[in-house]
Amino acid sequence: LCWPEIPGAQCDSPSNATFKNITLRNITINNPKQSPGVIRANASSPMQNVLFDNVVINNPGSEPFGSTYNCENVASGVATG
Repeated sequence: LCWPEIPGAQCDSPSNATFKNITLRNITINNPKQSPGVIRANASSPMQNVLFDNVVINNPGSEPFGSTYNCENVASGVATG
């Protein structure tokens, strides 16, 4: 896991990694101080089948990525509920 705003952080996912069929379910986060989160994979091996099922962020912070997730290289995903 990596938070790309930490000085000197290298948050590149390995090119040979496989991330697929990931489910986050029934998660509530209240008043986070920063943006909701970061989801990143390598461009040569994008994430597949990511499901956010009833994931709720109440009053997210706006720094450093705005009030939404920072997503890179996610080929397929769904958010419900």
